[in-house]
Amino acid sequence: MRFLALALTLVPSVAFAQVELPFEGFLTDITDLPIEGTVDVRVRLYDVPSEGVPLFDETQPGGQSAVGFFFFRIGSEENLDTSVFVGPELYIGLTIDGGDELQPRFHVGHVPFAVRALTADTSGEIGPQGP
Repeated sequence: MRFLALALTLVPSVAFAQVELPFEGFLTDITDLPIEGTVDVRVRLYDVPSEGVPLFDETQPGGQSAVGFFFFRIGSEENLDTSVFVGPELYIGLTIDGGDELQPRFHVGHVPFAVRALTADTSGEIGPQGP
């Protein structure tokens, strides 16, 4: 069983062709020692904190872990559709090297939900509207 201490930075990359969410963390083994080398990380996005059906699923193959620290971009391997940001909640589930999904899932804060603004369904007048 591996443990993941997370220093989470989720900021959308603004690109019209592809949305990516930078994700970083710190991996340790069961004895709390940093994991070094390459690891495969399966990333799933859900709208519930446990169980449920993934809204998005990709594997980050052979990601480097340097003295435990790792970084990758969610959406760099598979197209990340902005529709996953429509719901009120979003959670990230991670599986390291084919193991069990780490629990609990990571709750995505509100800043990445700004991705929705890139594809707003409607647009109105810009600026303050008087009486």
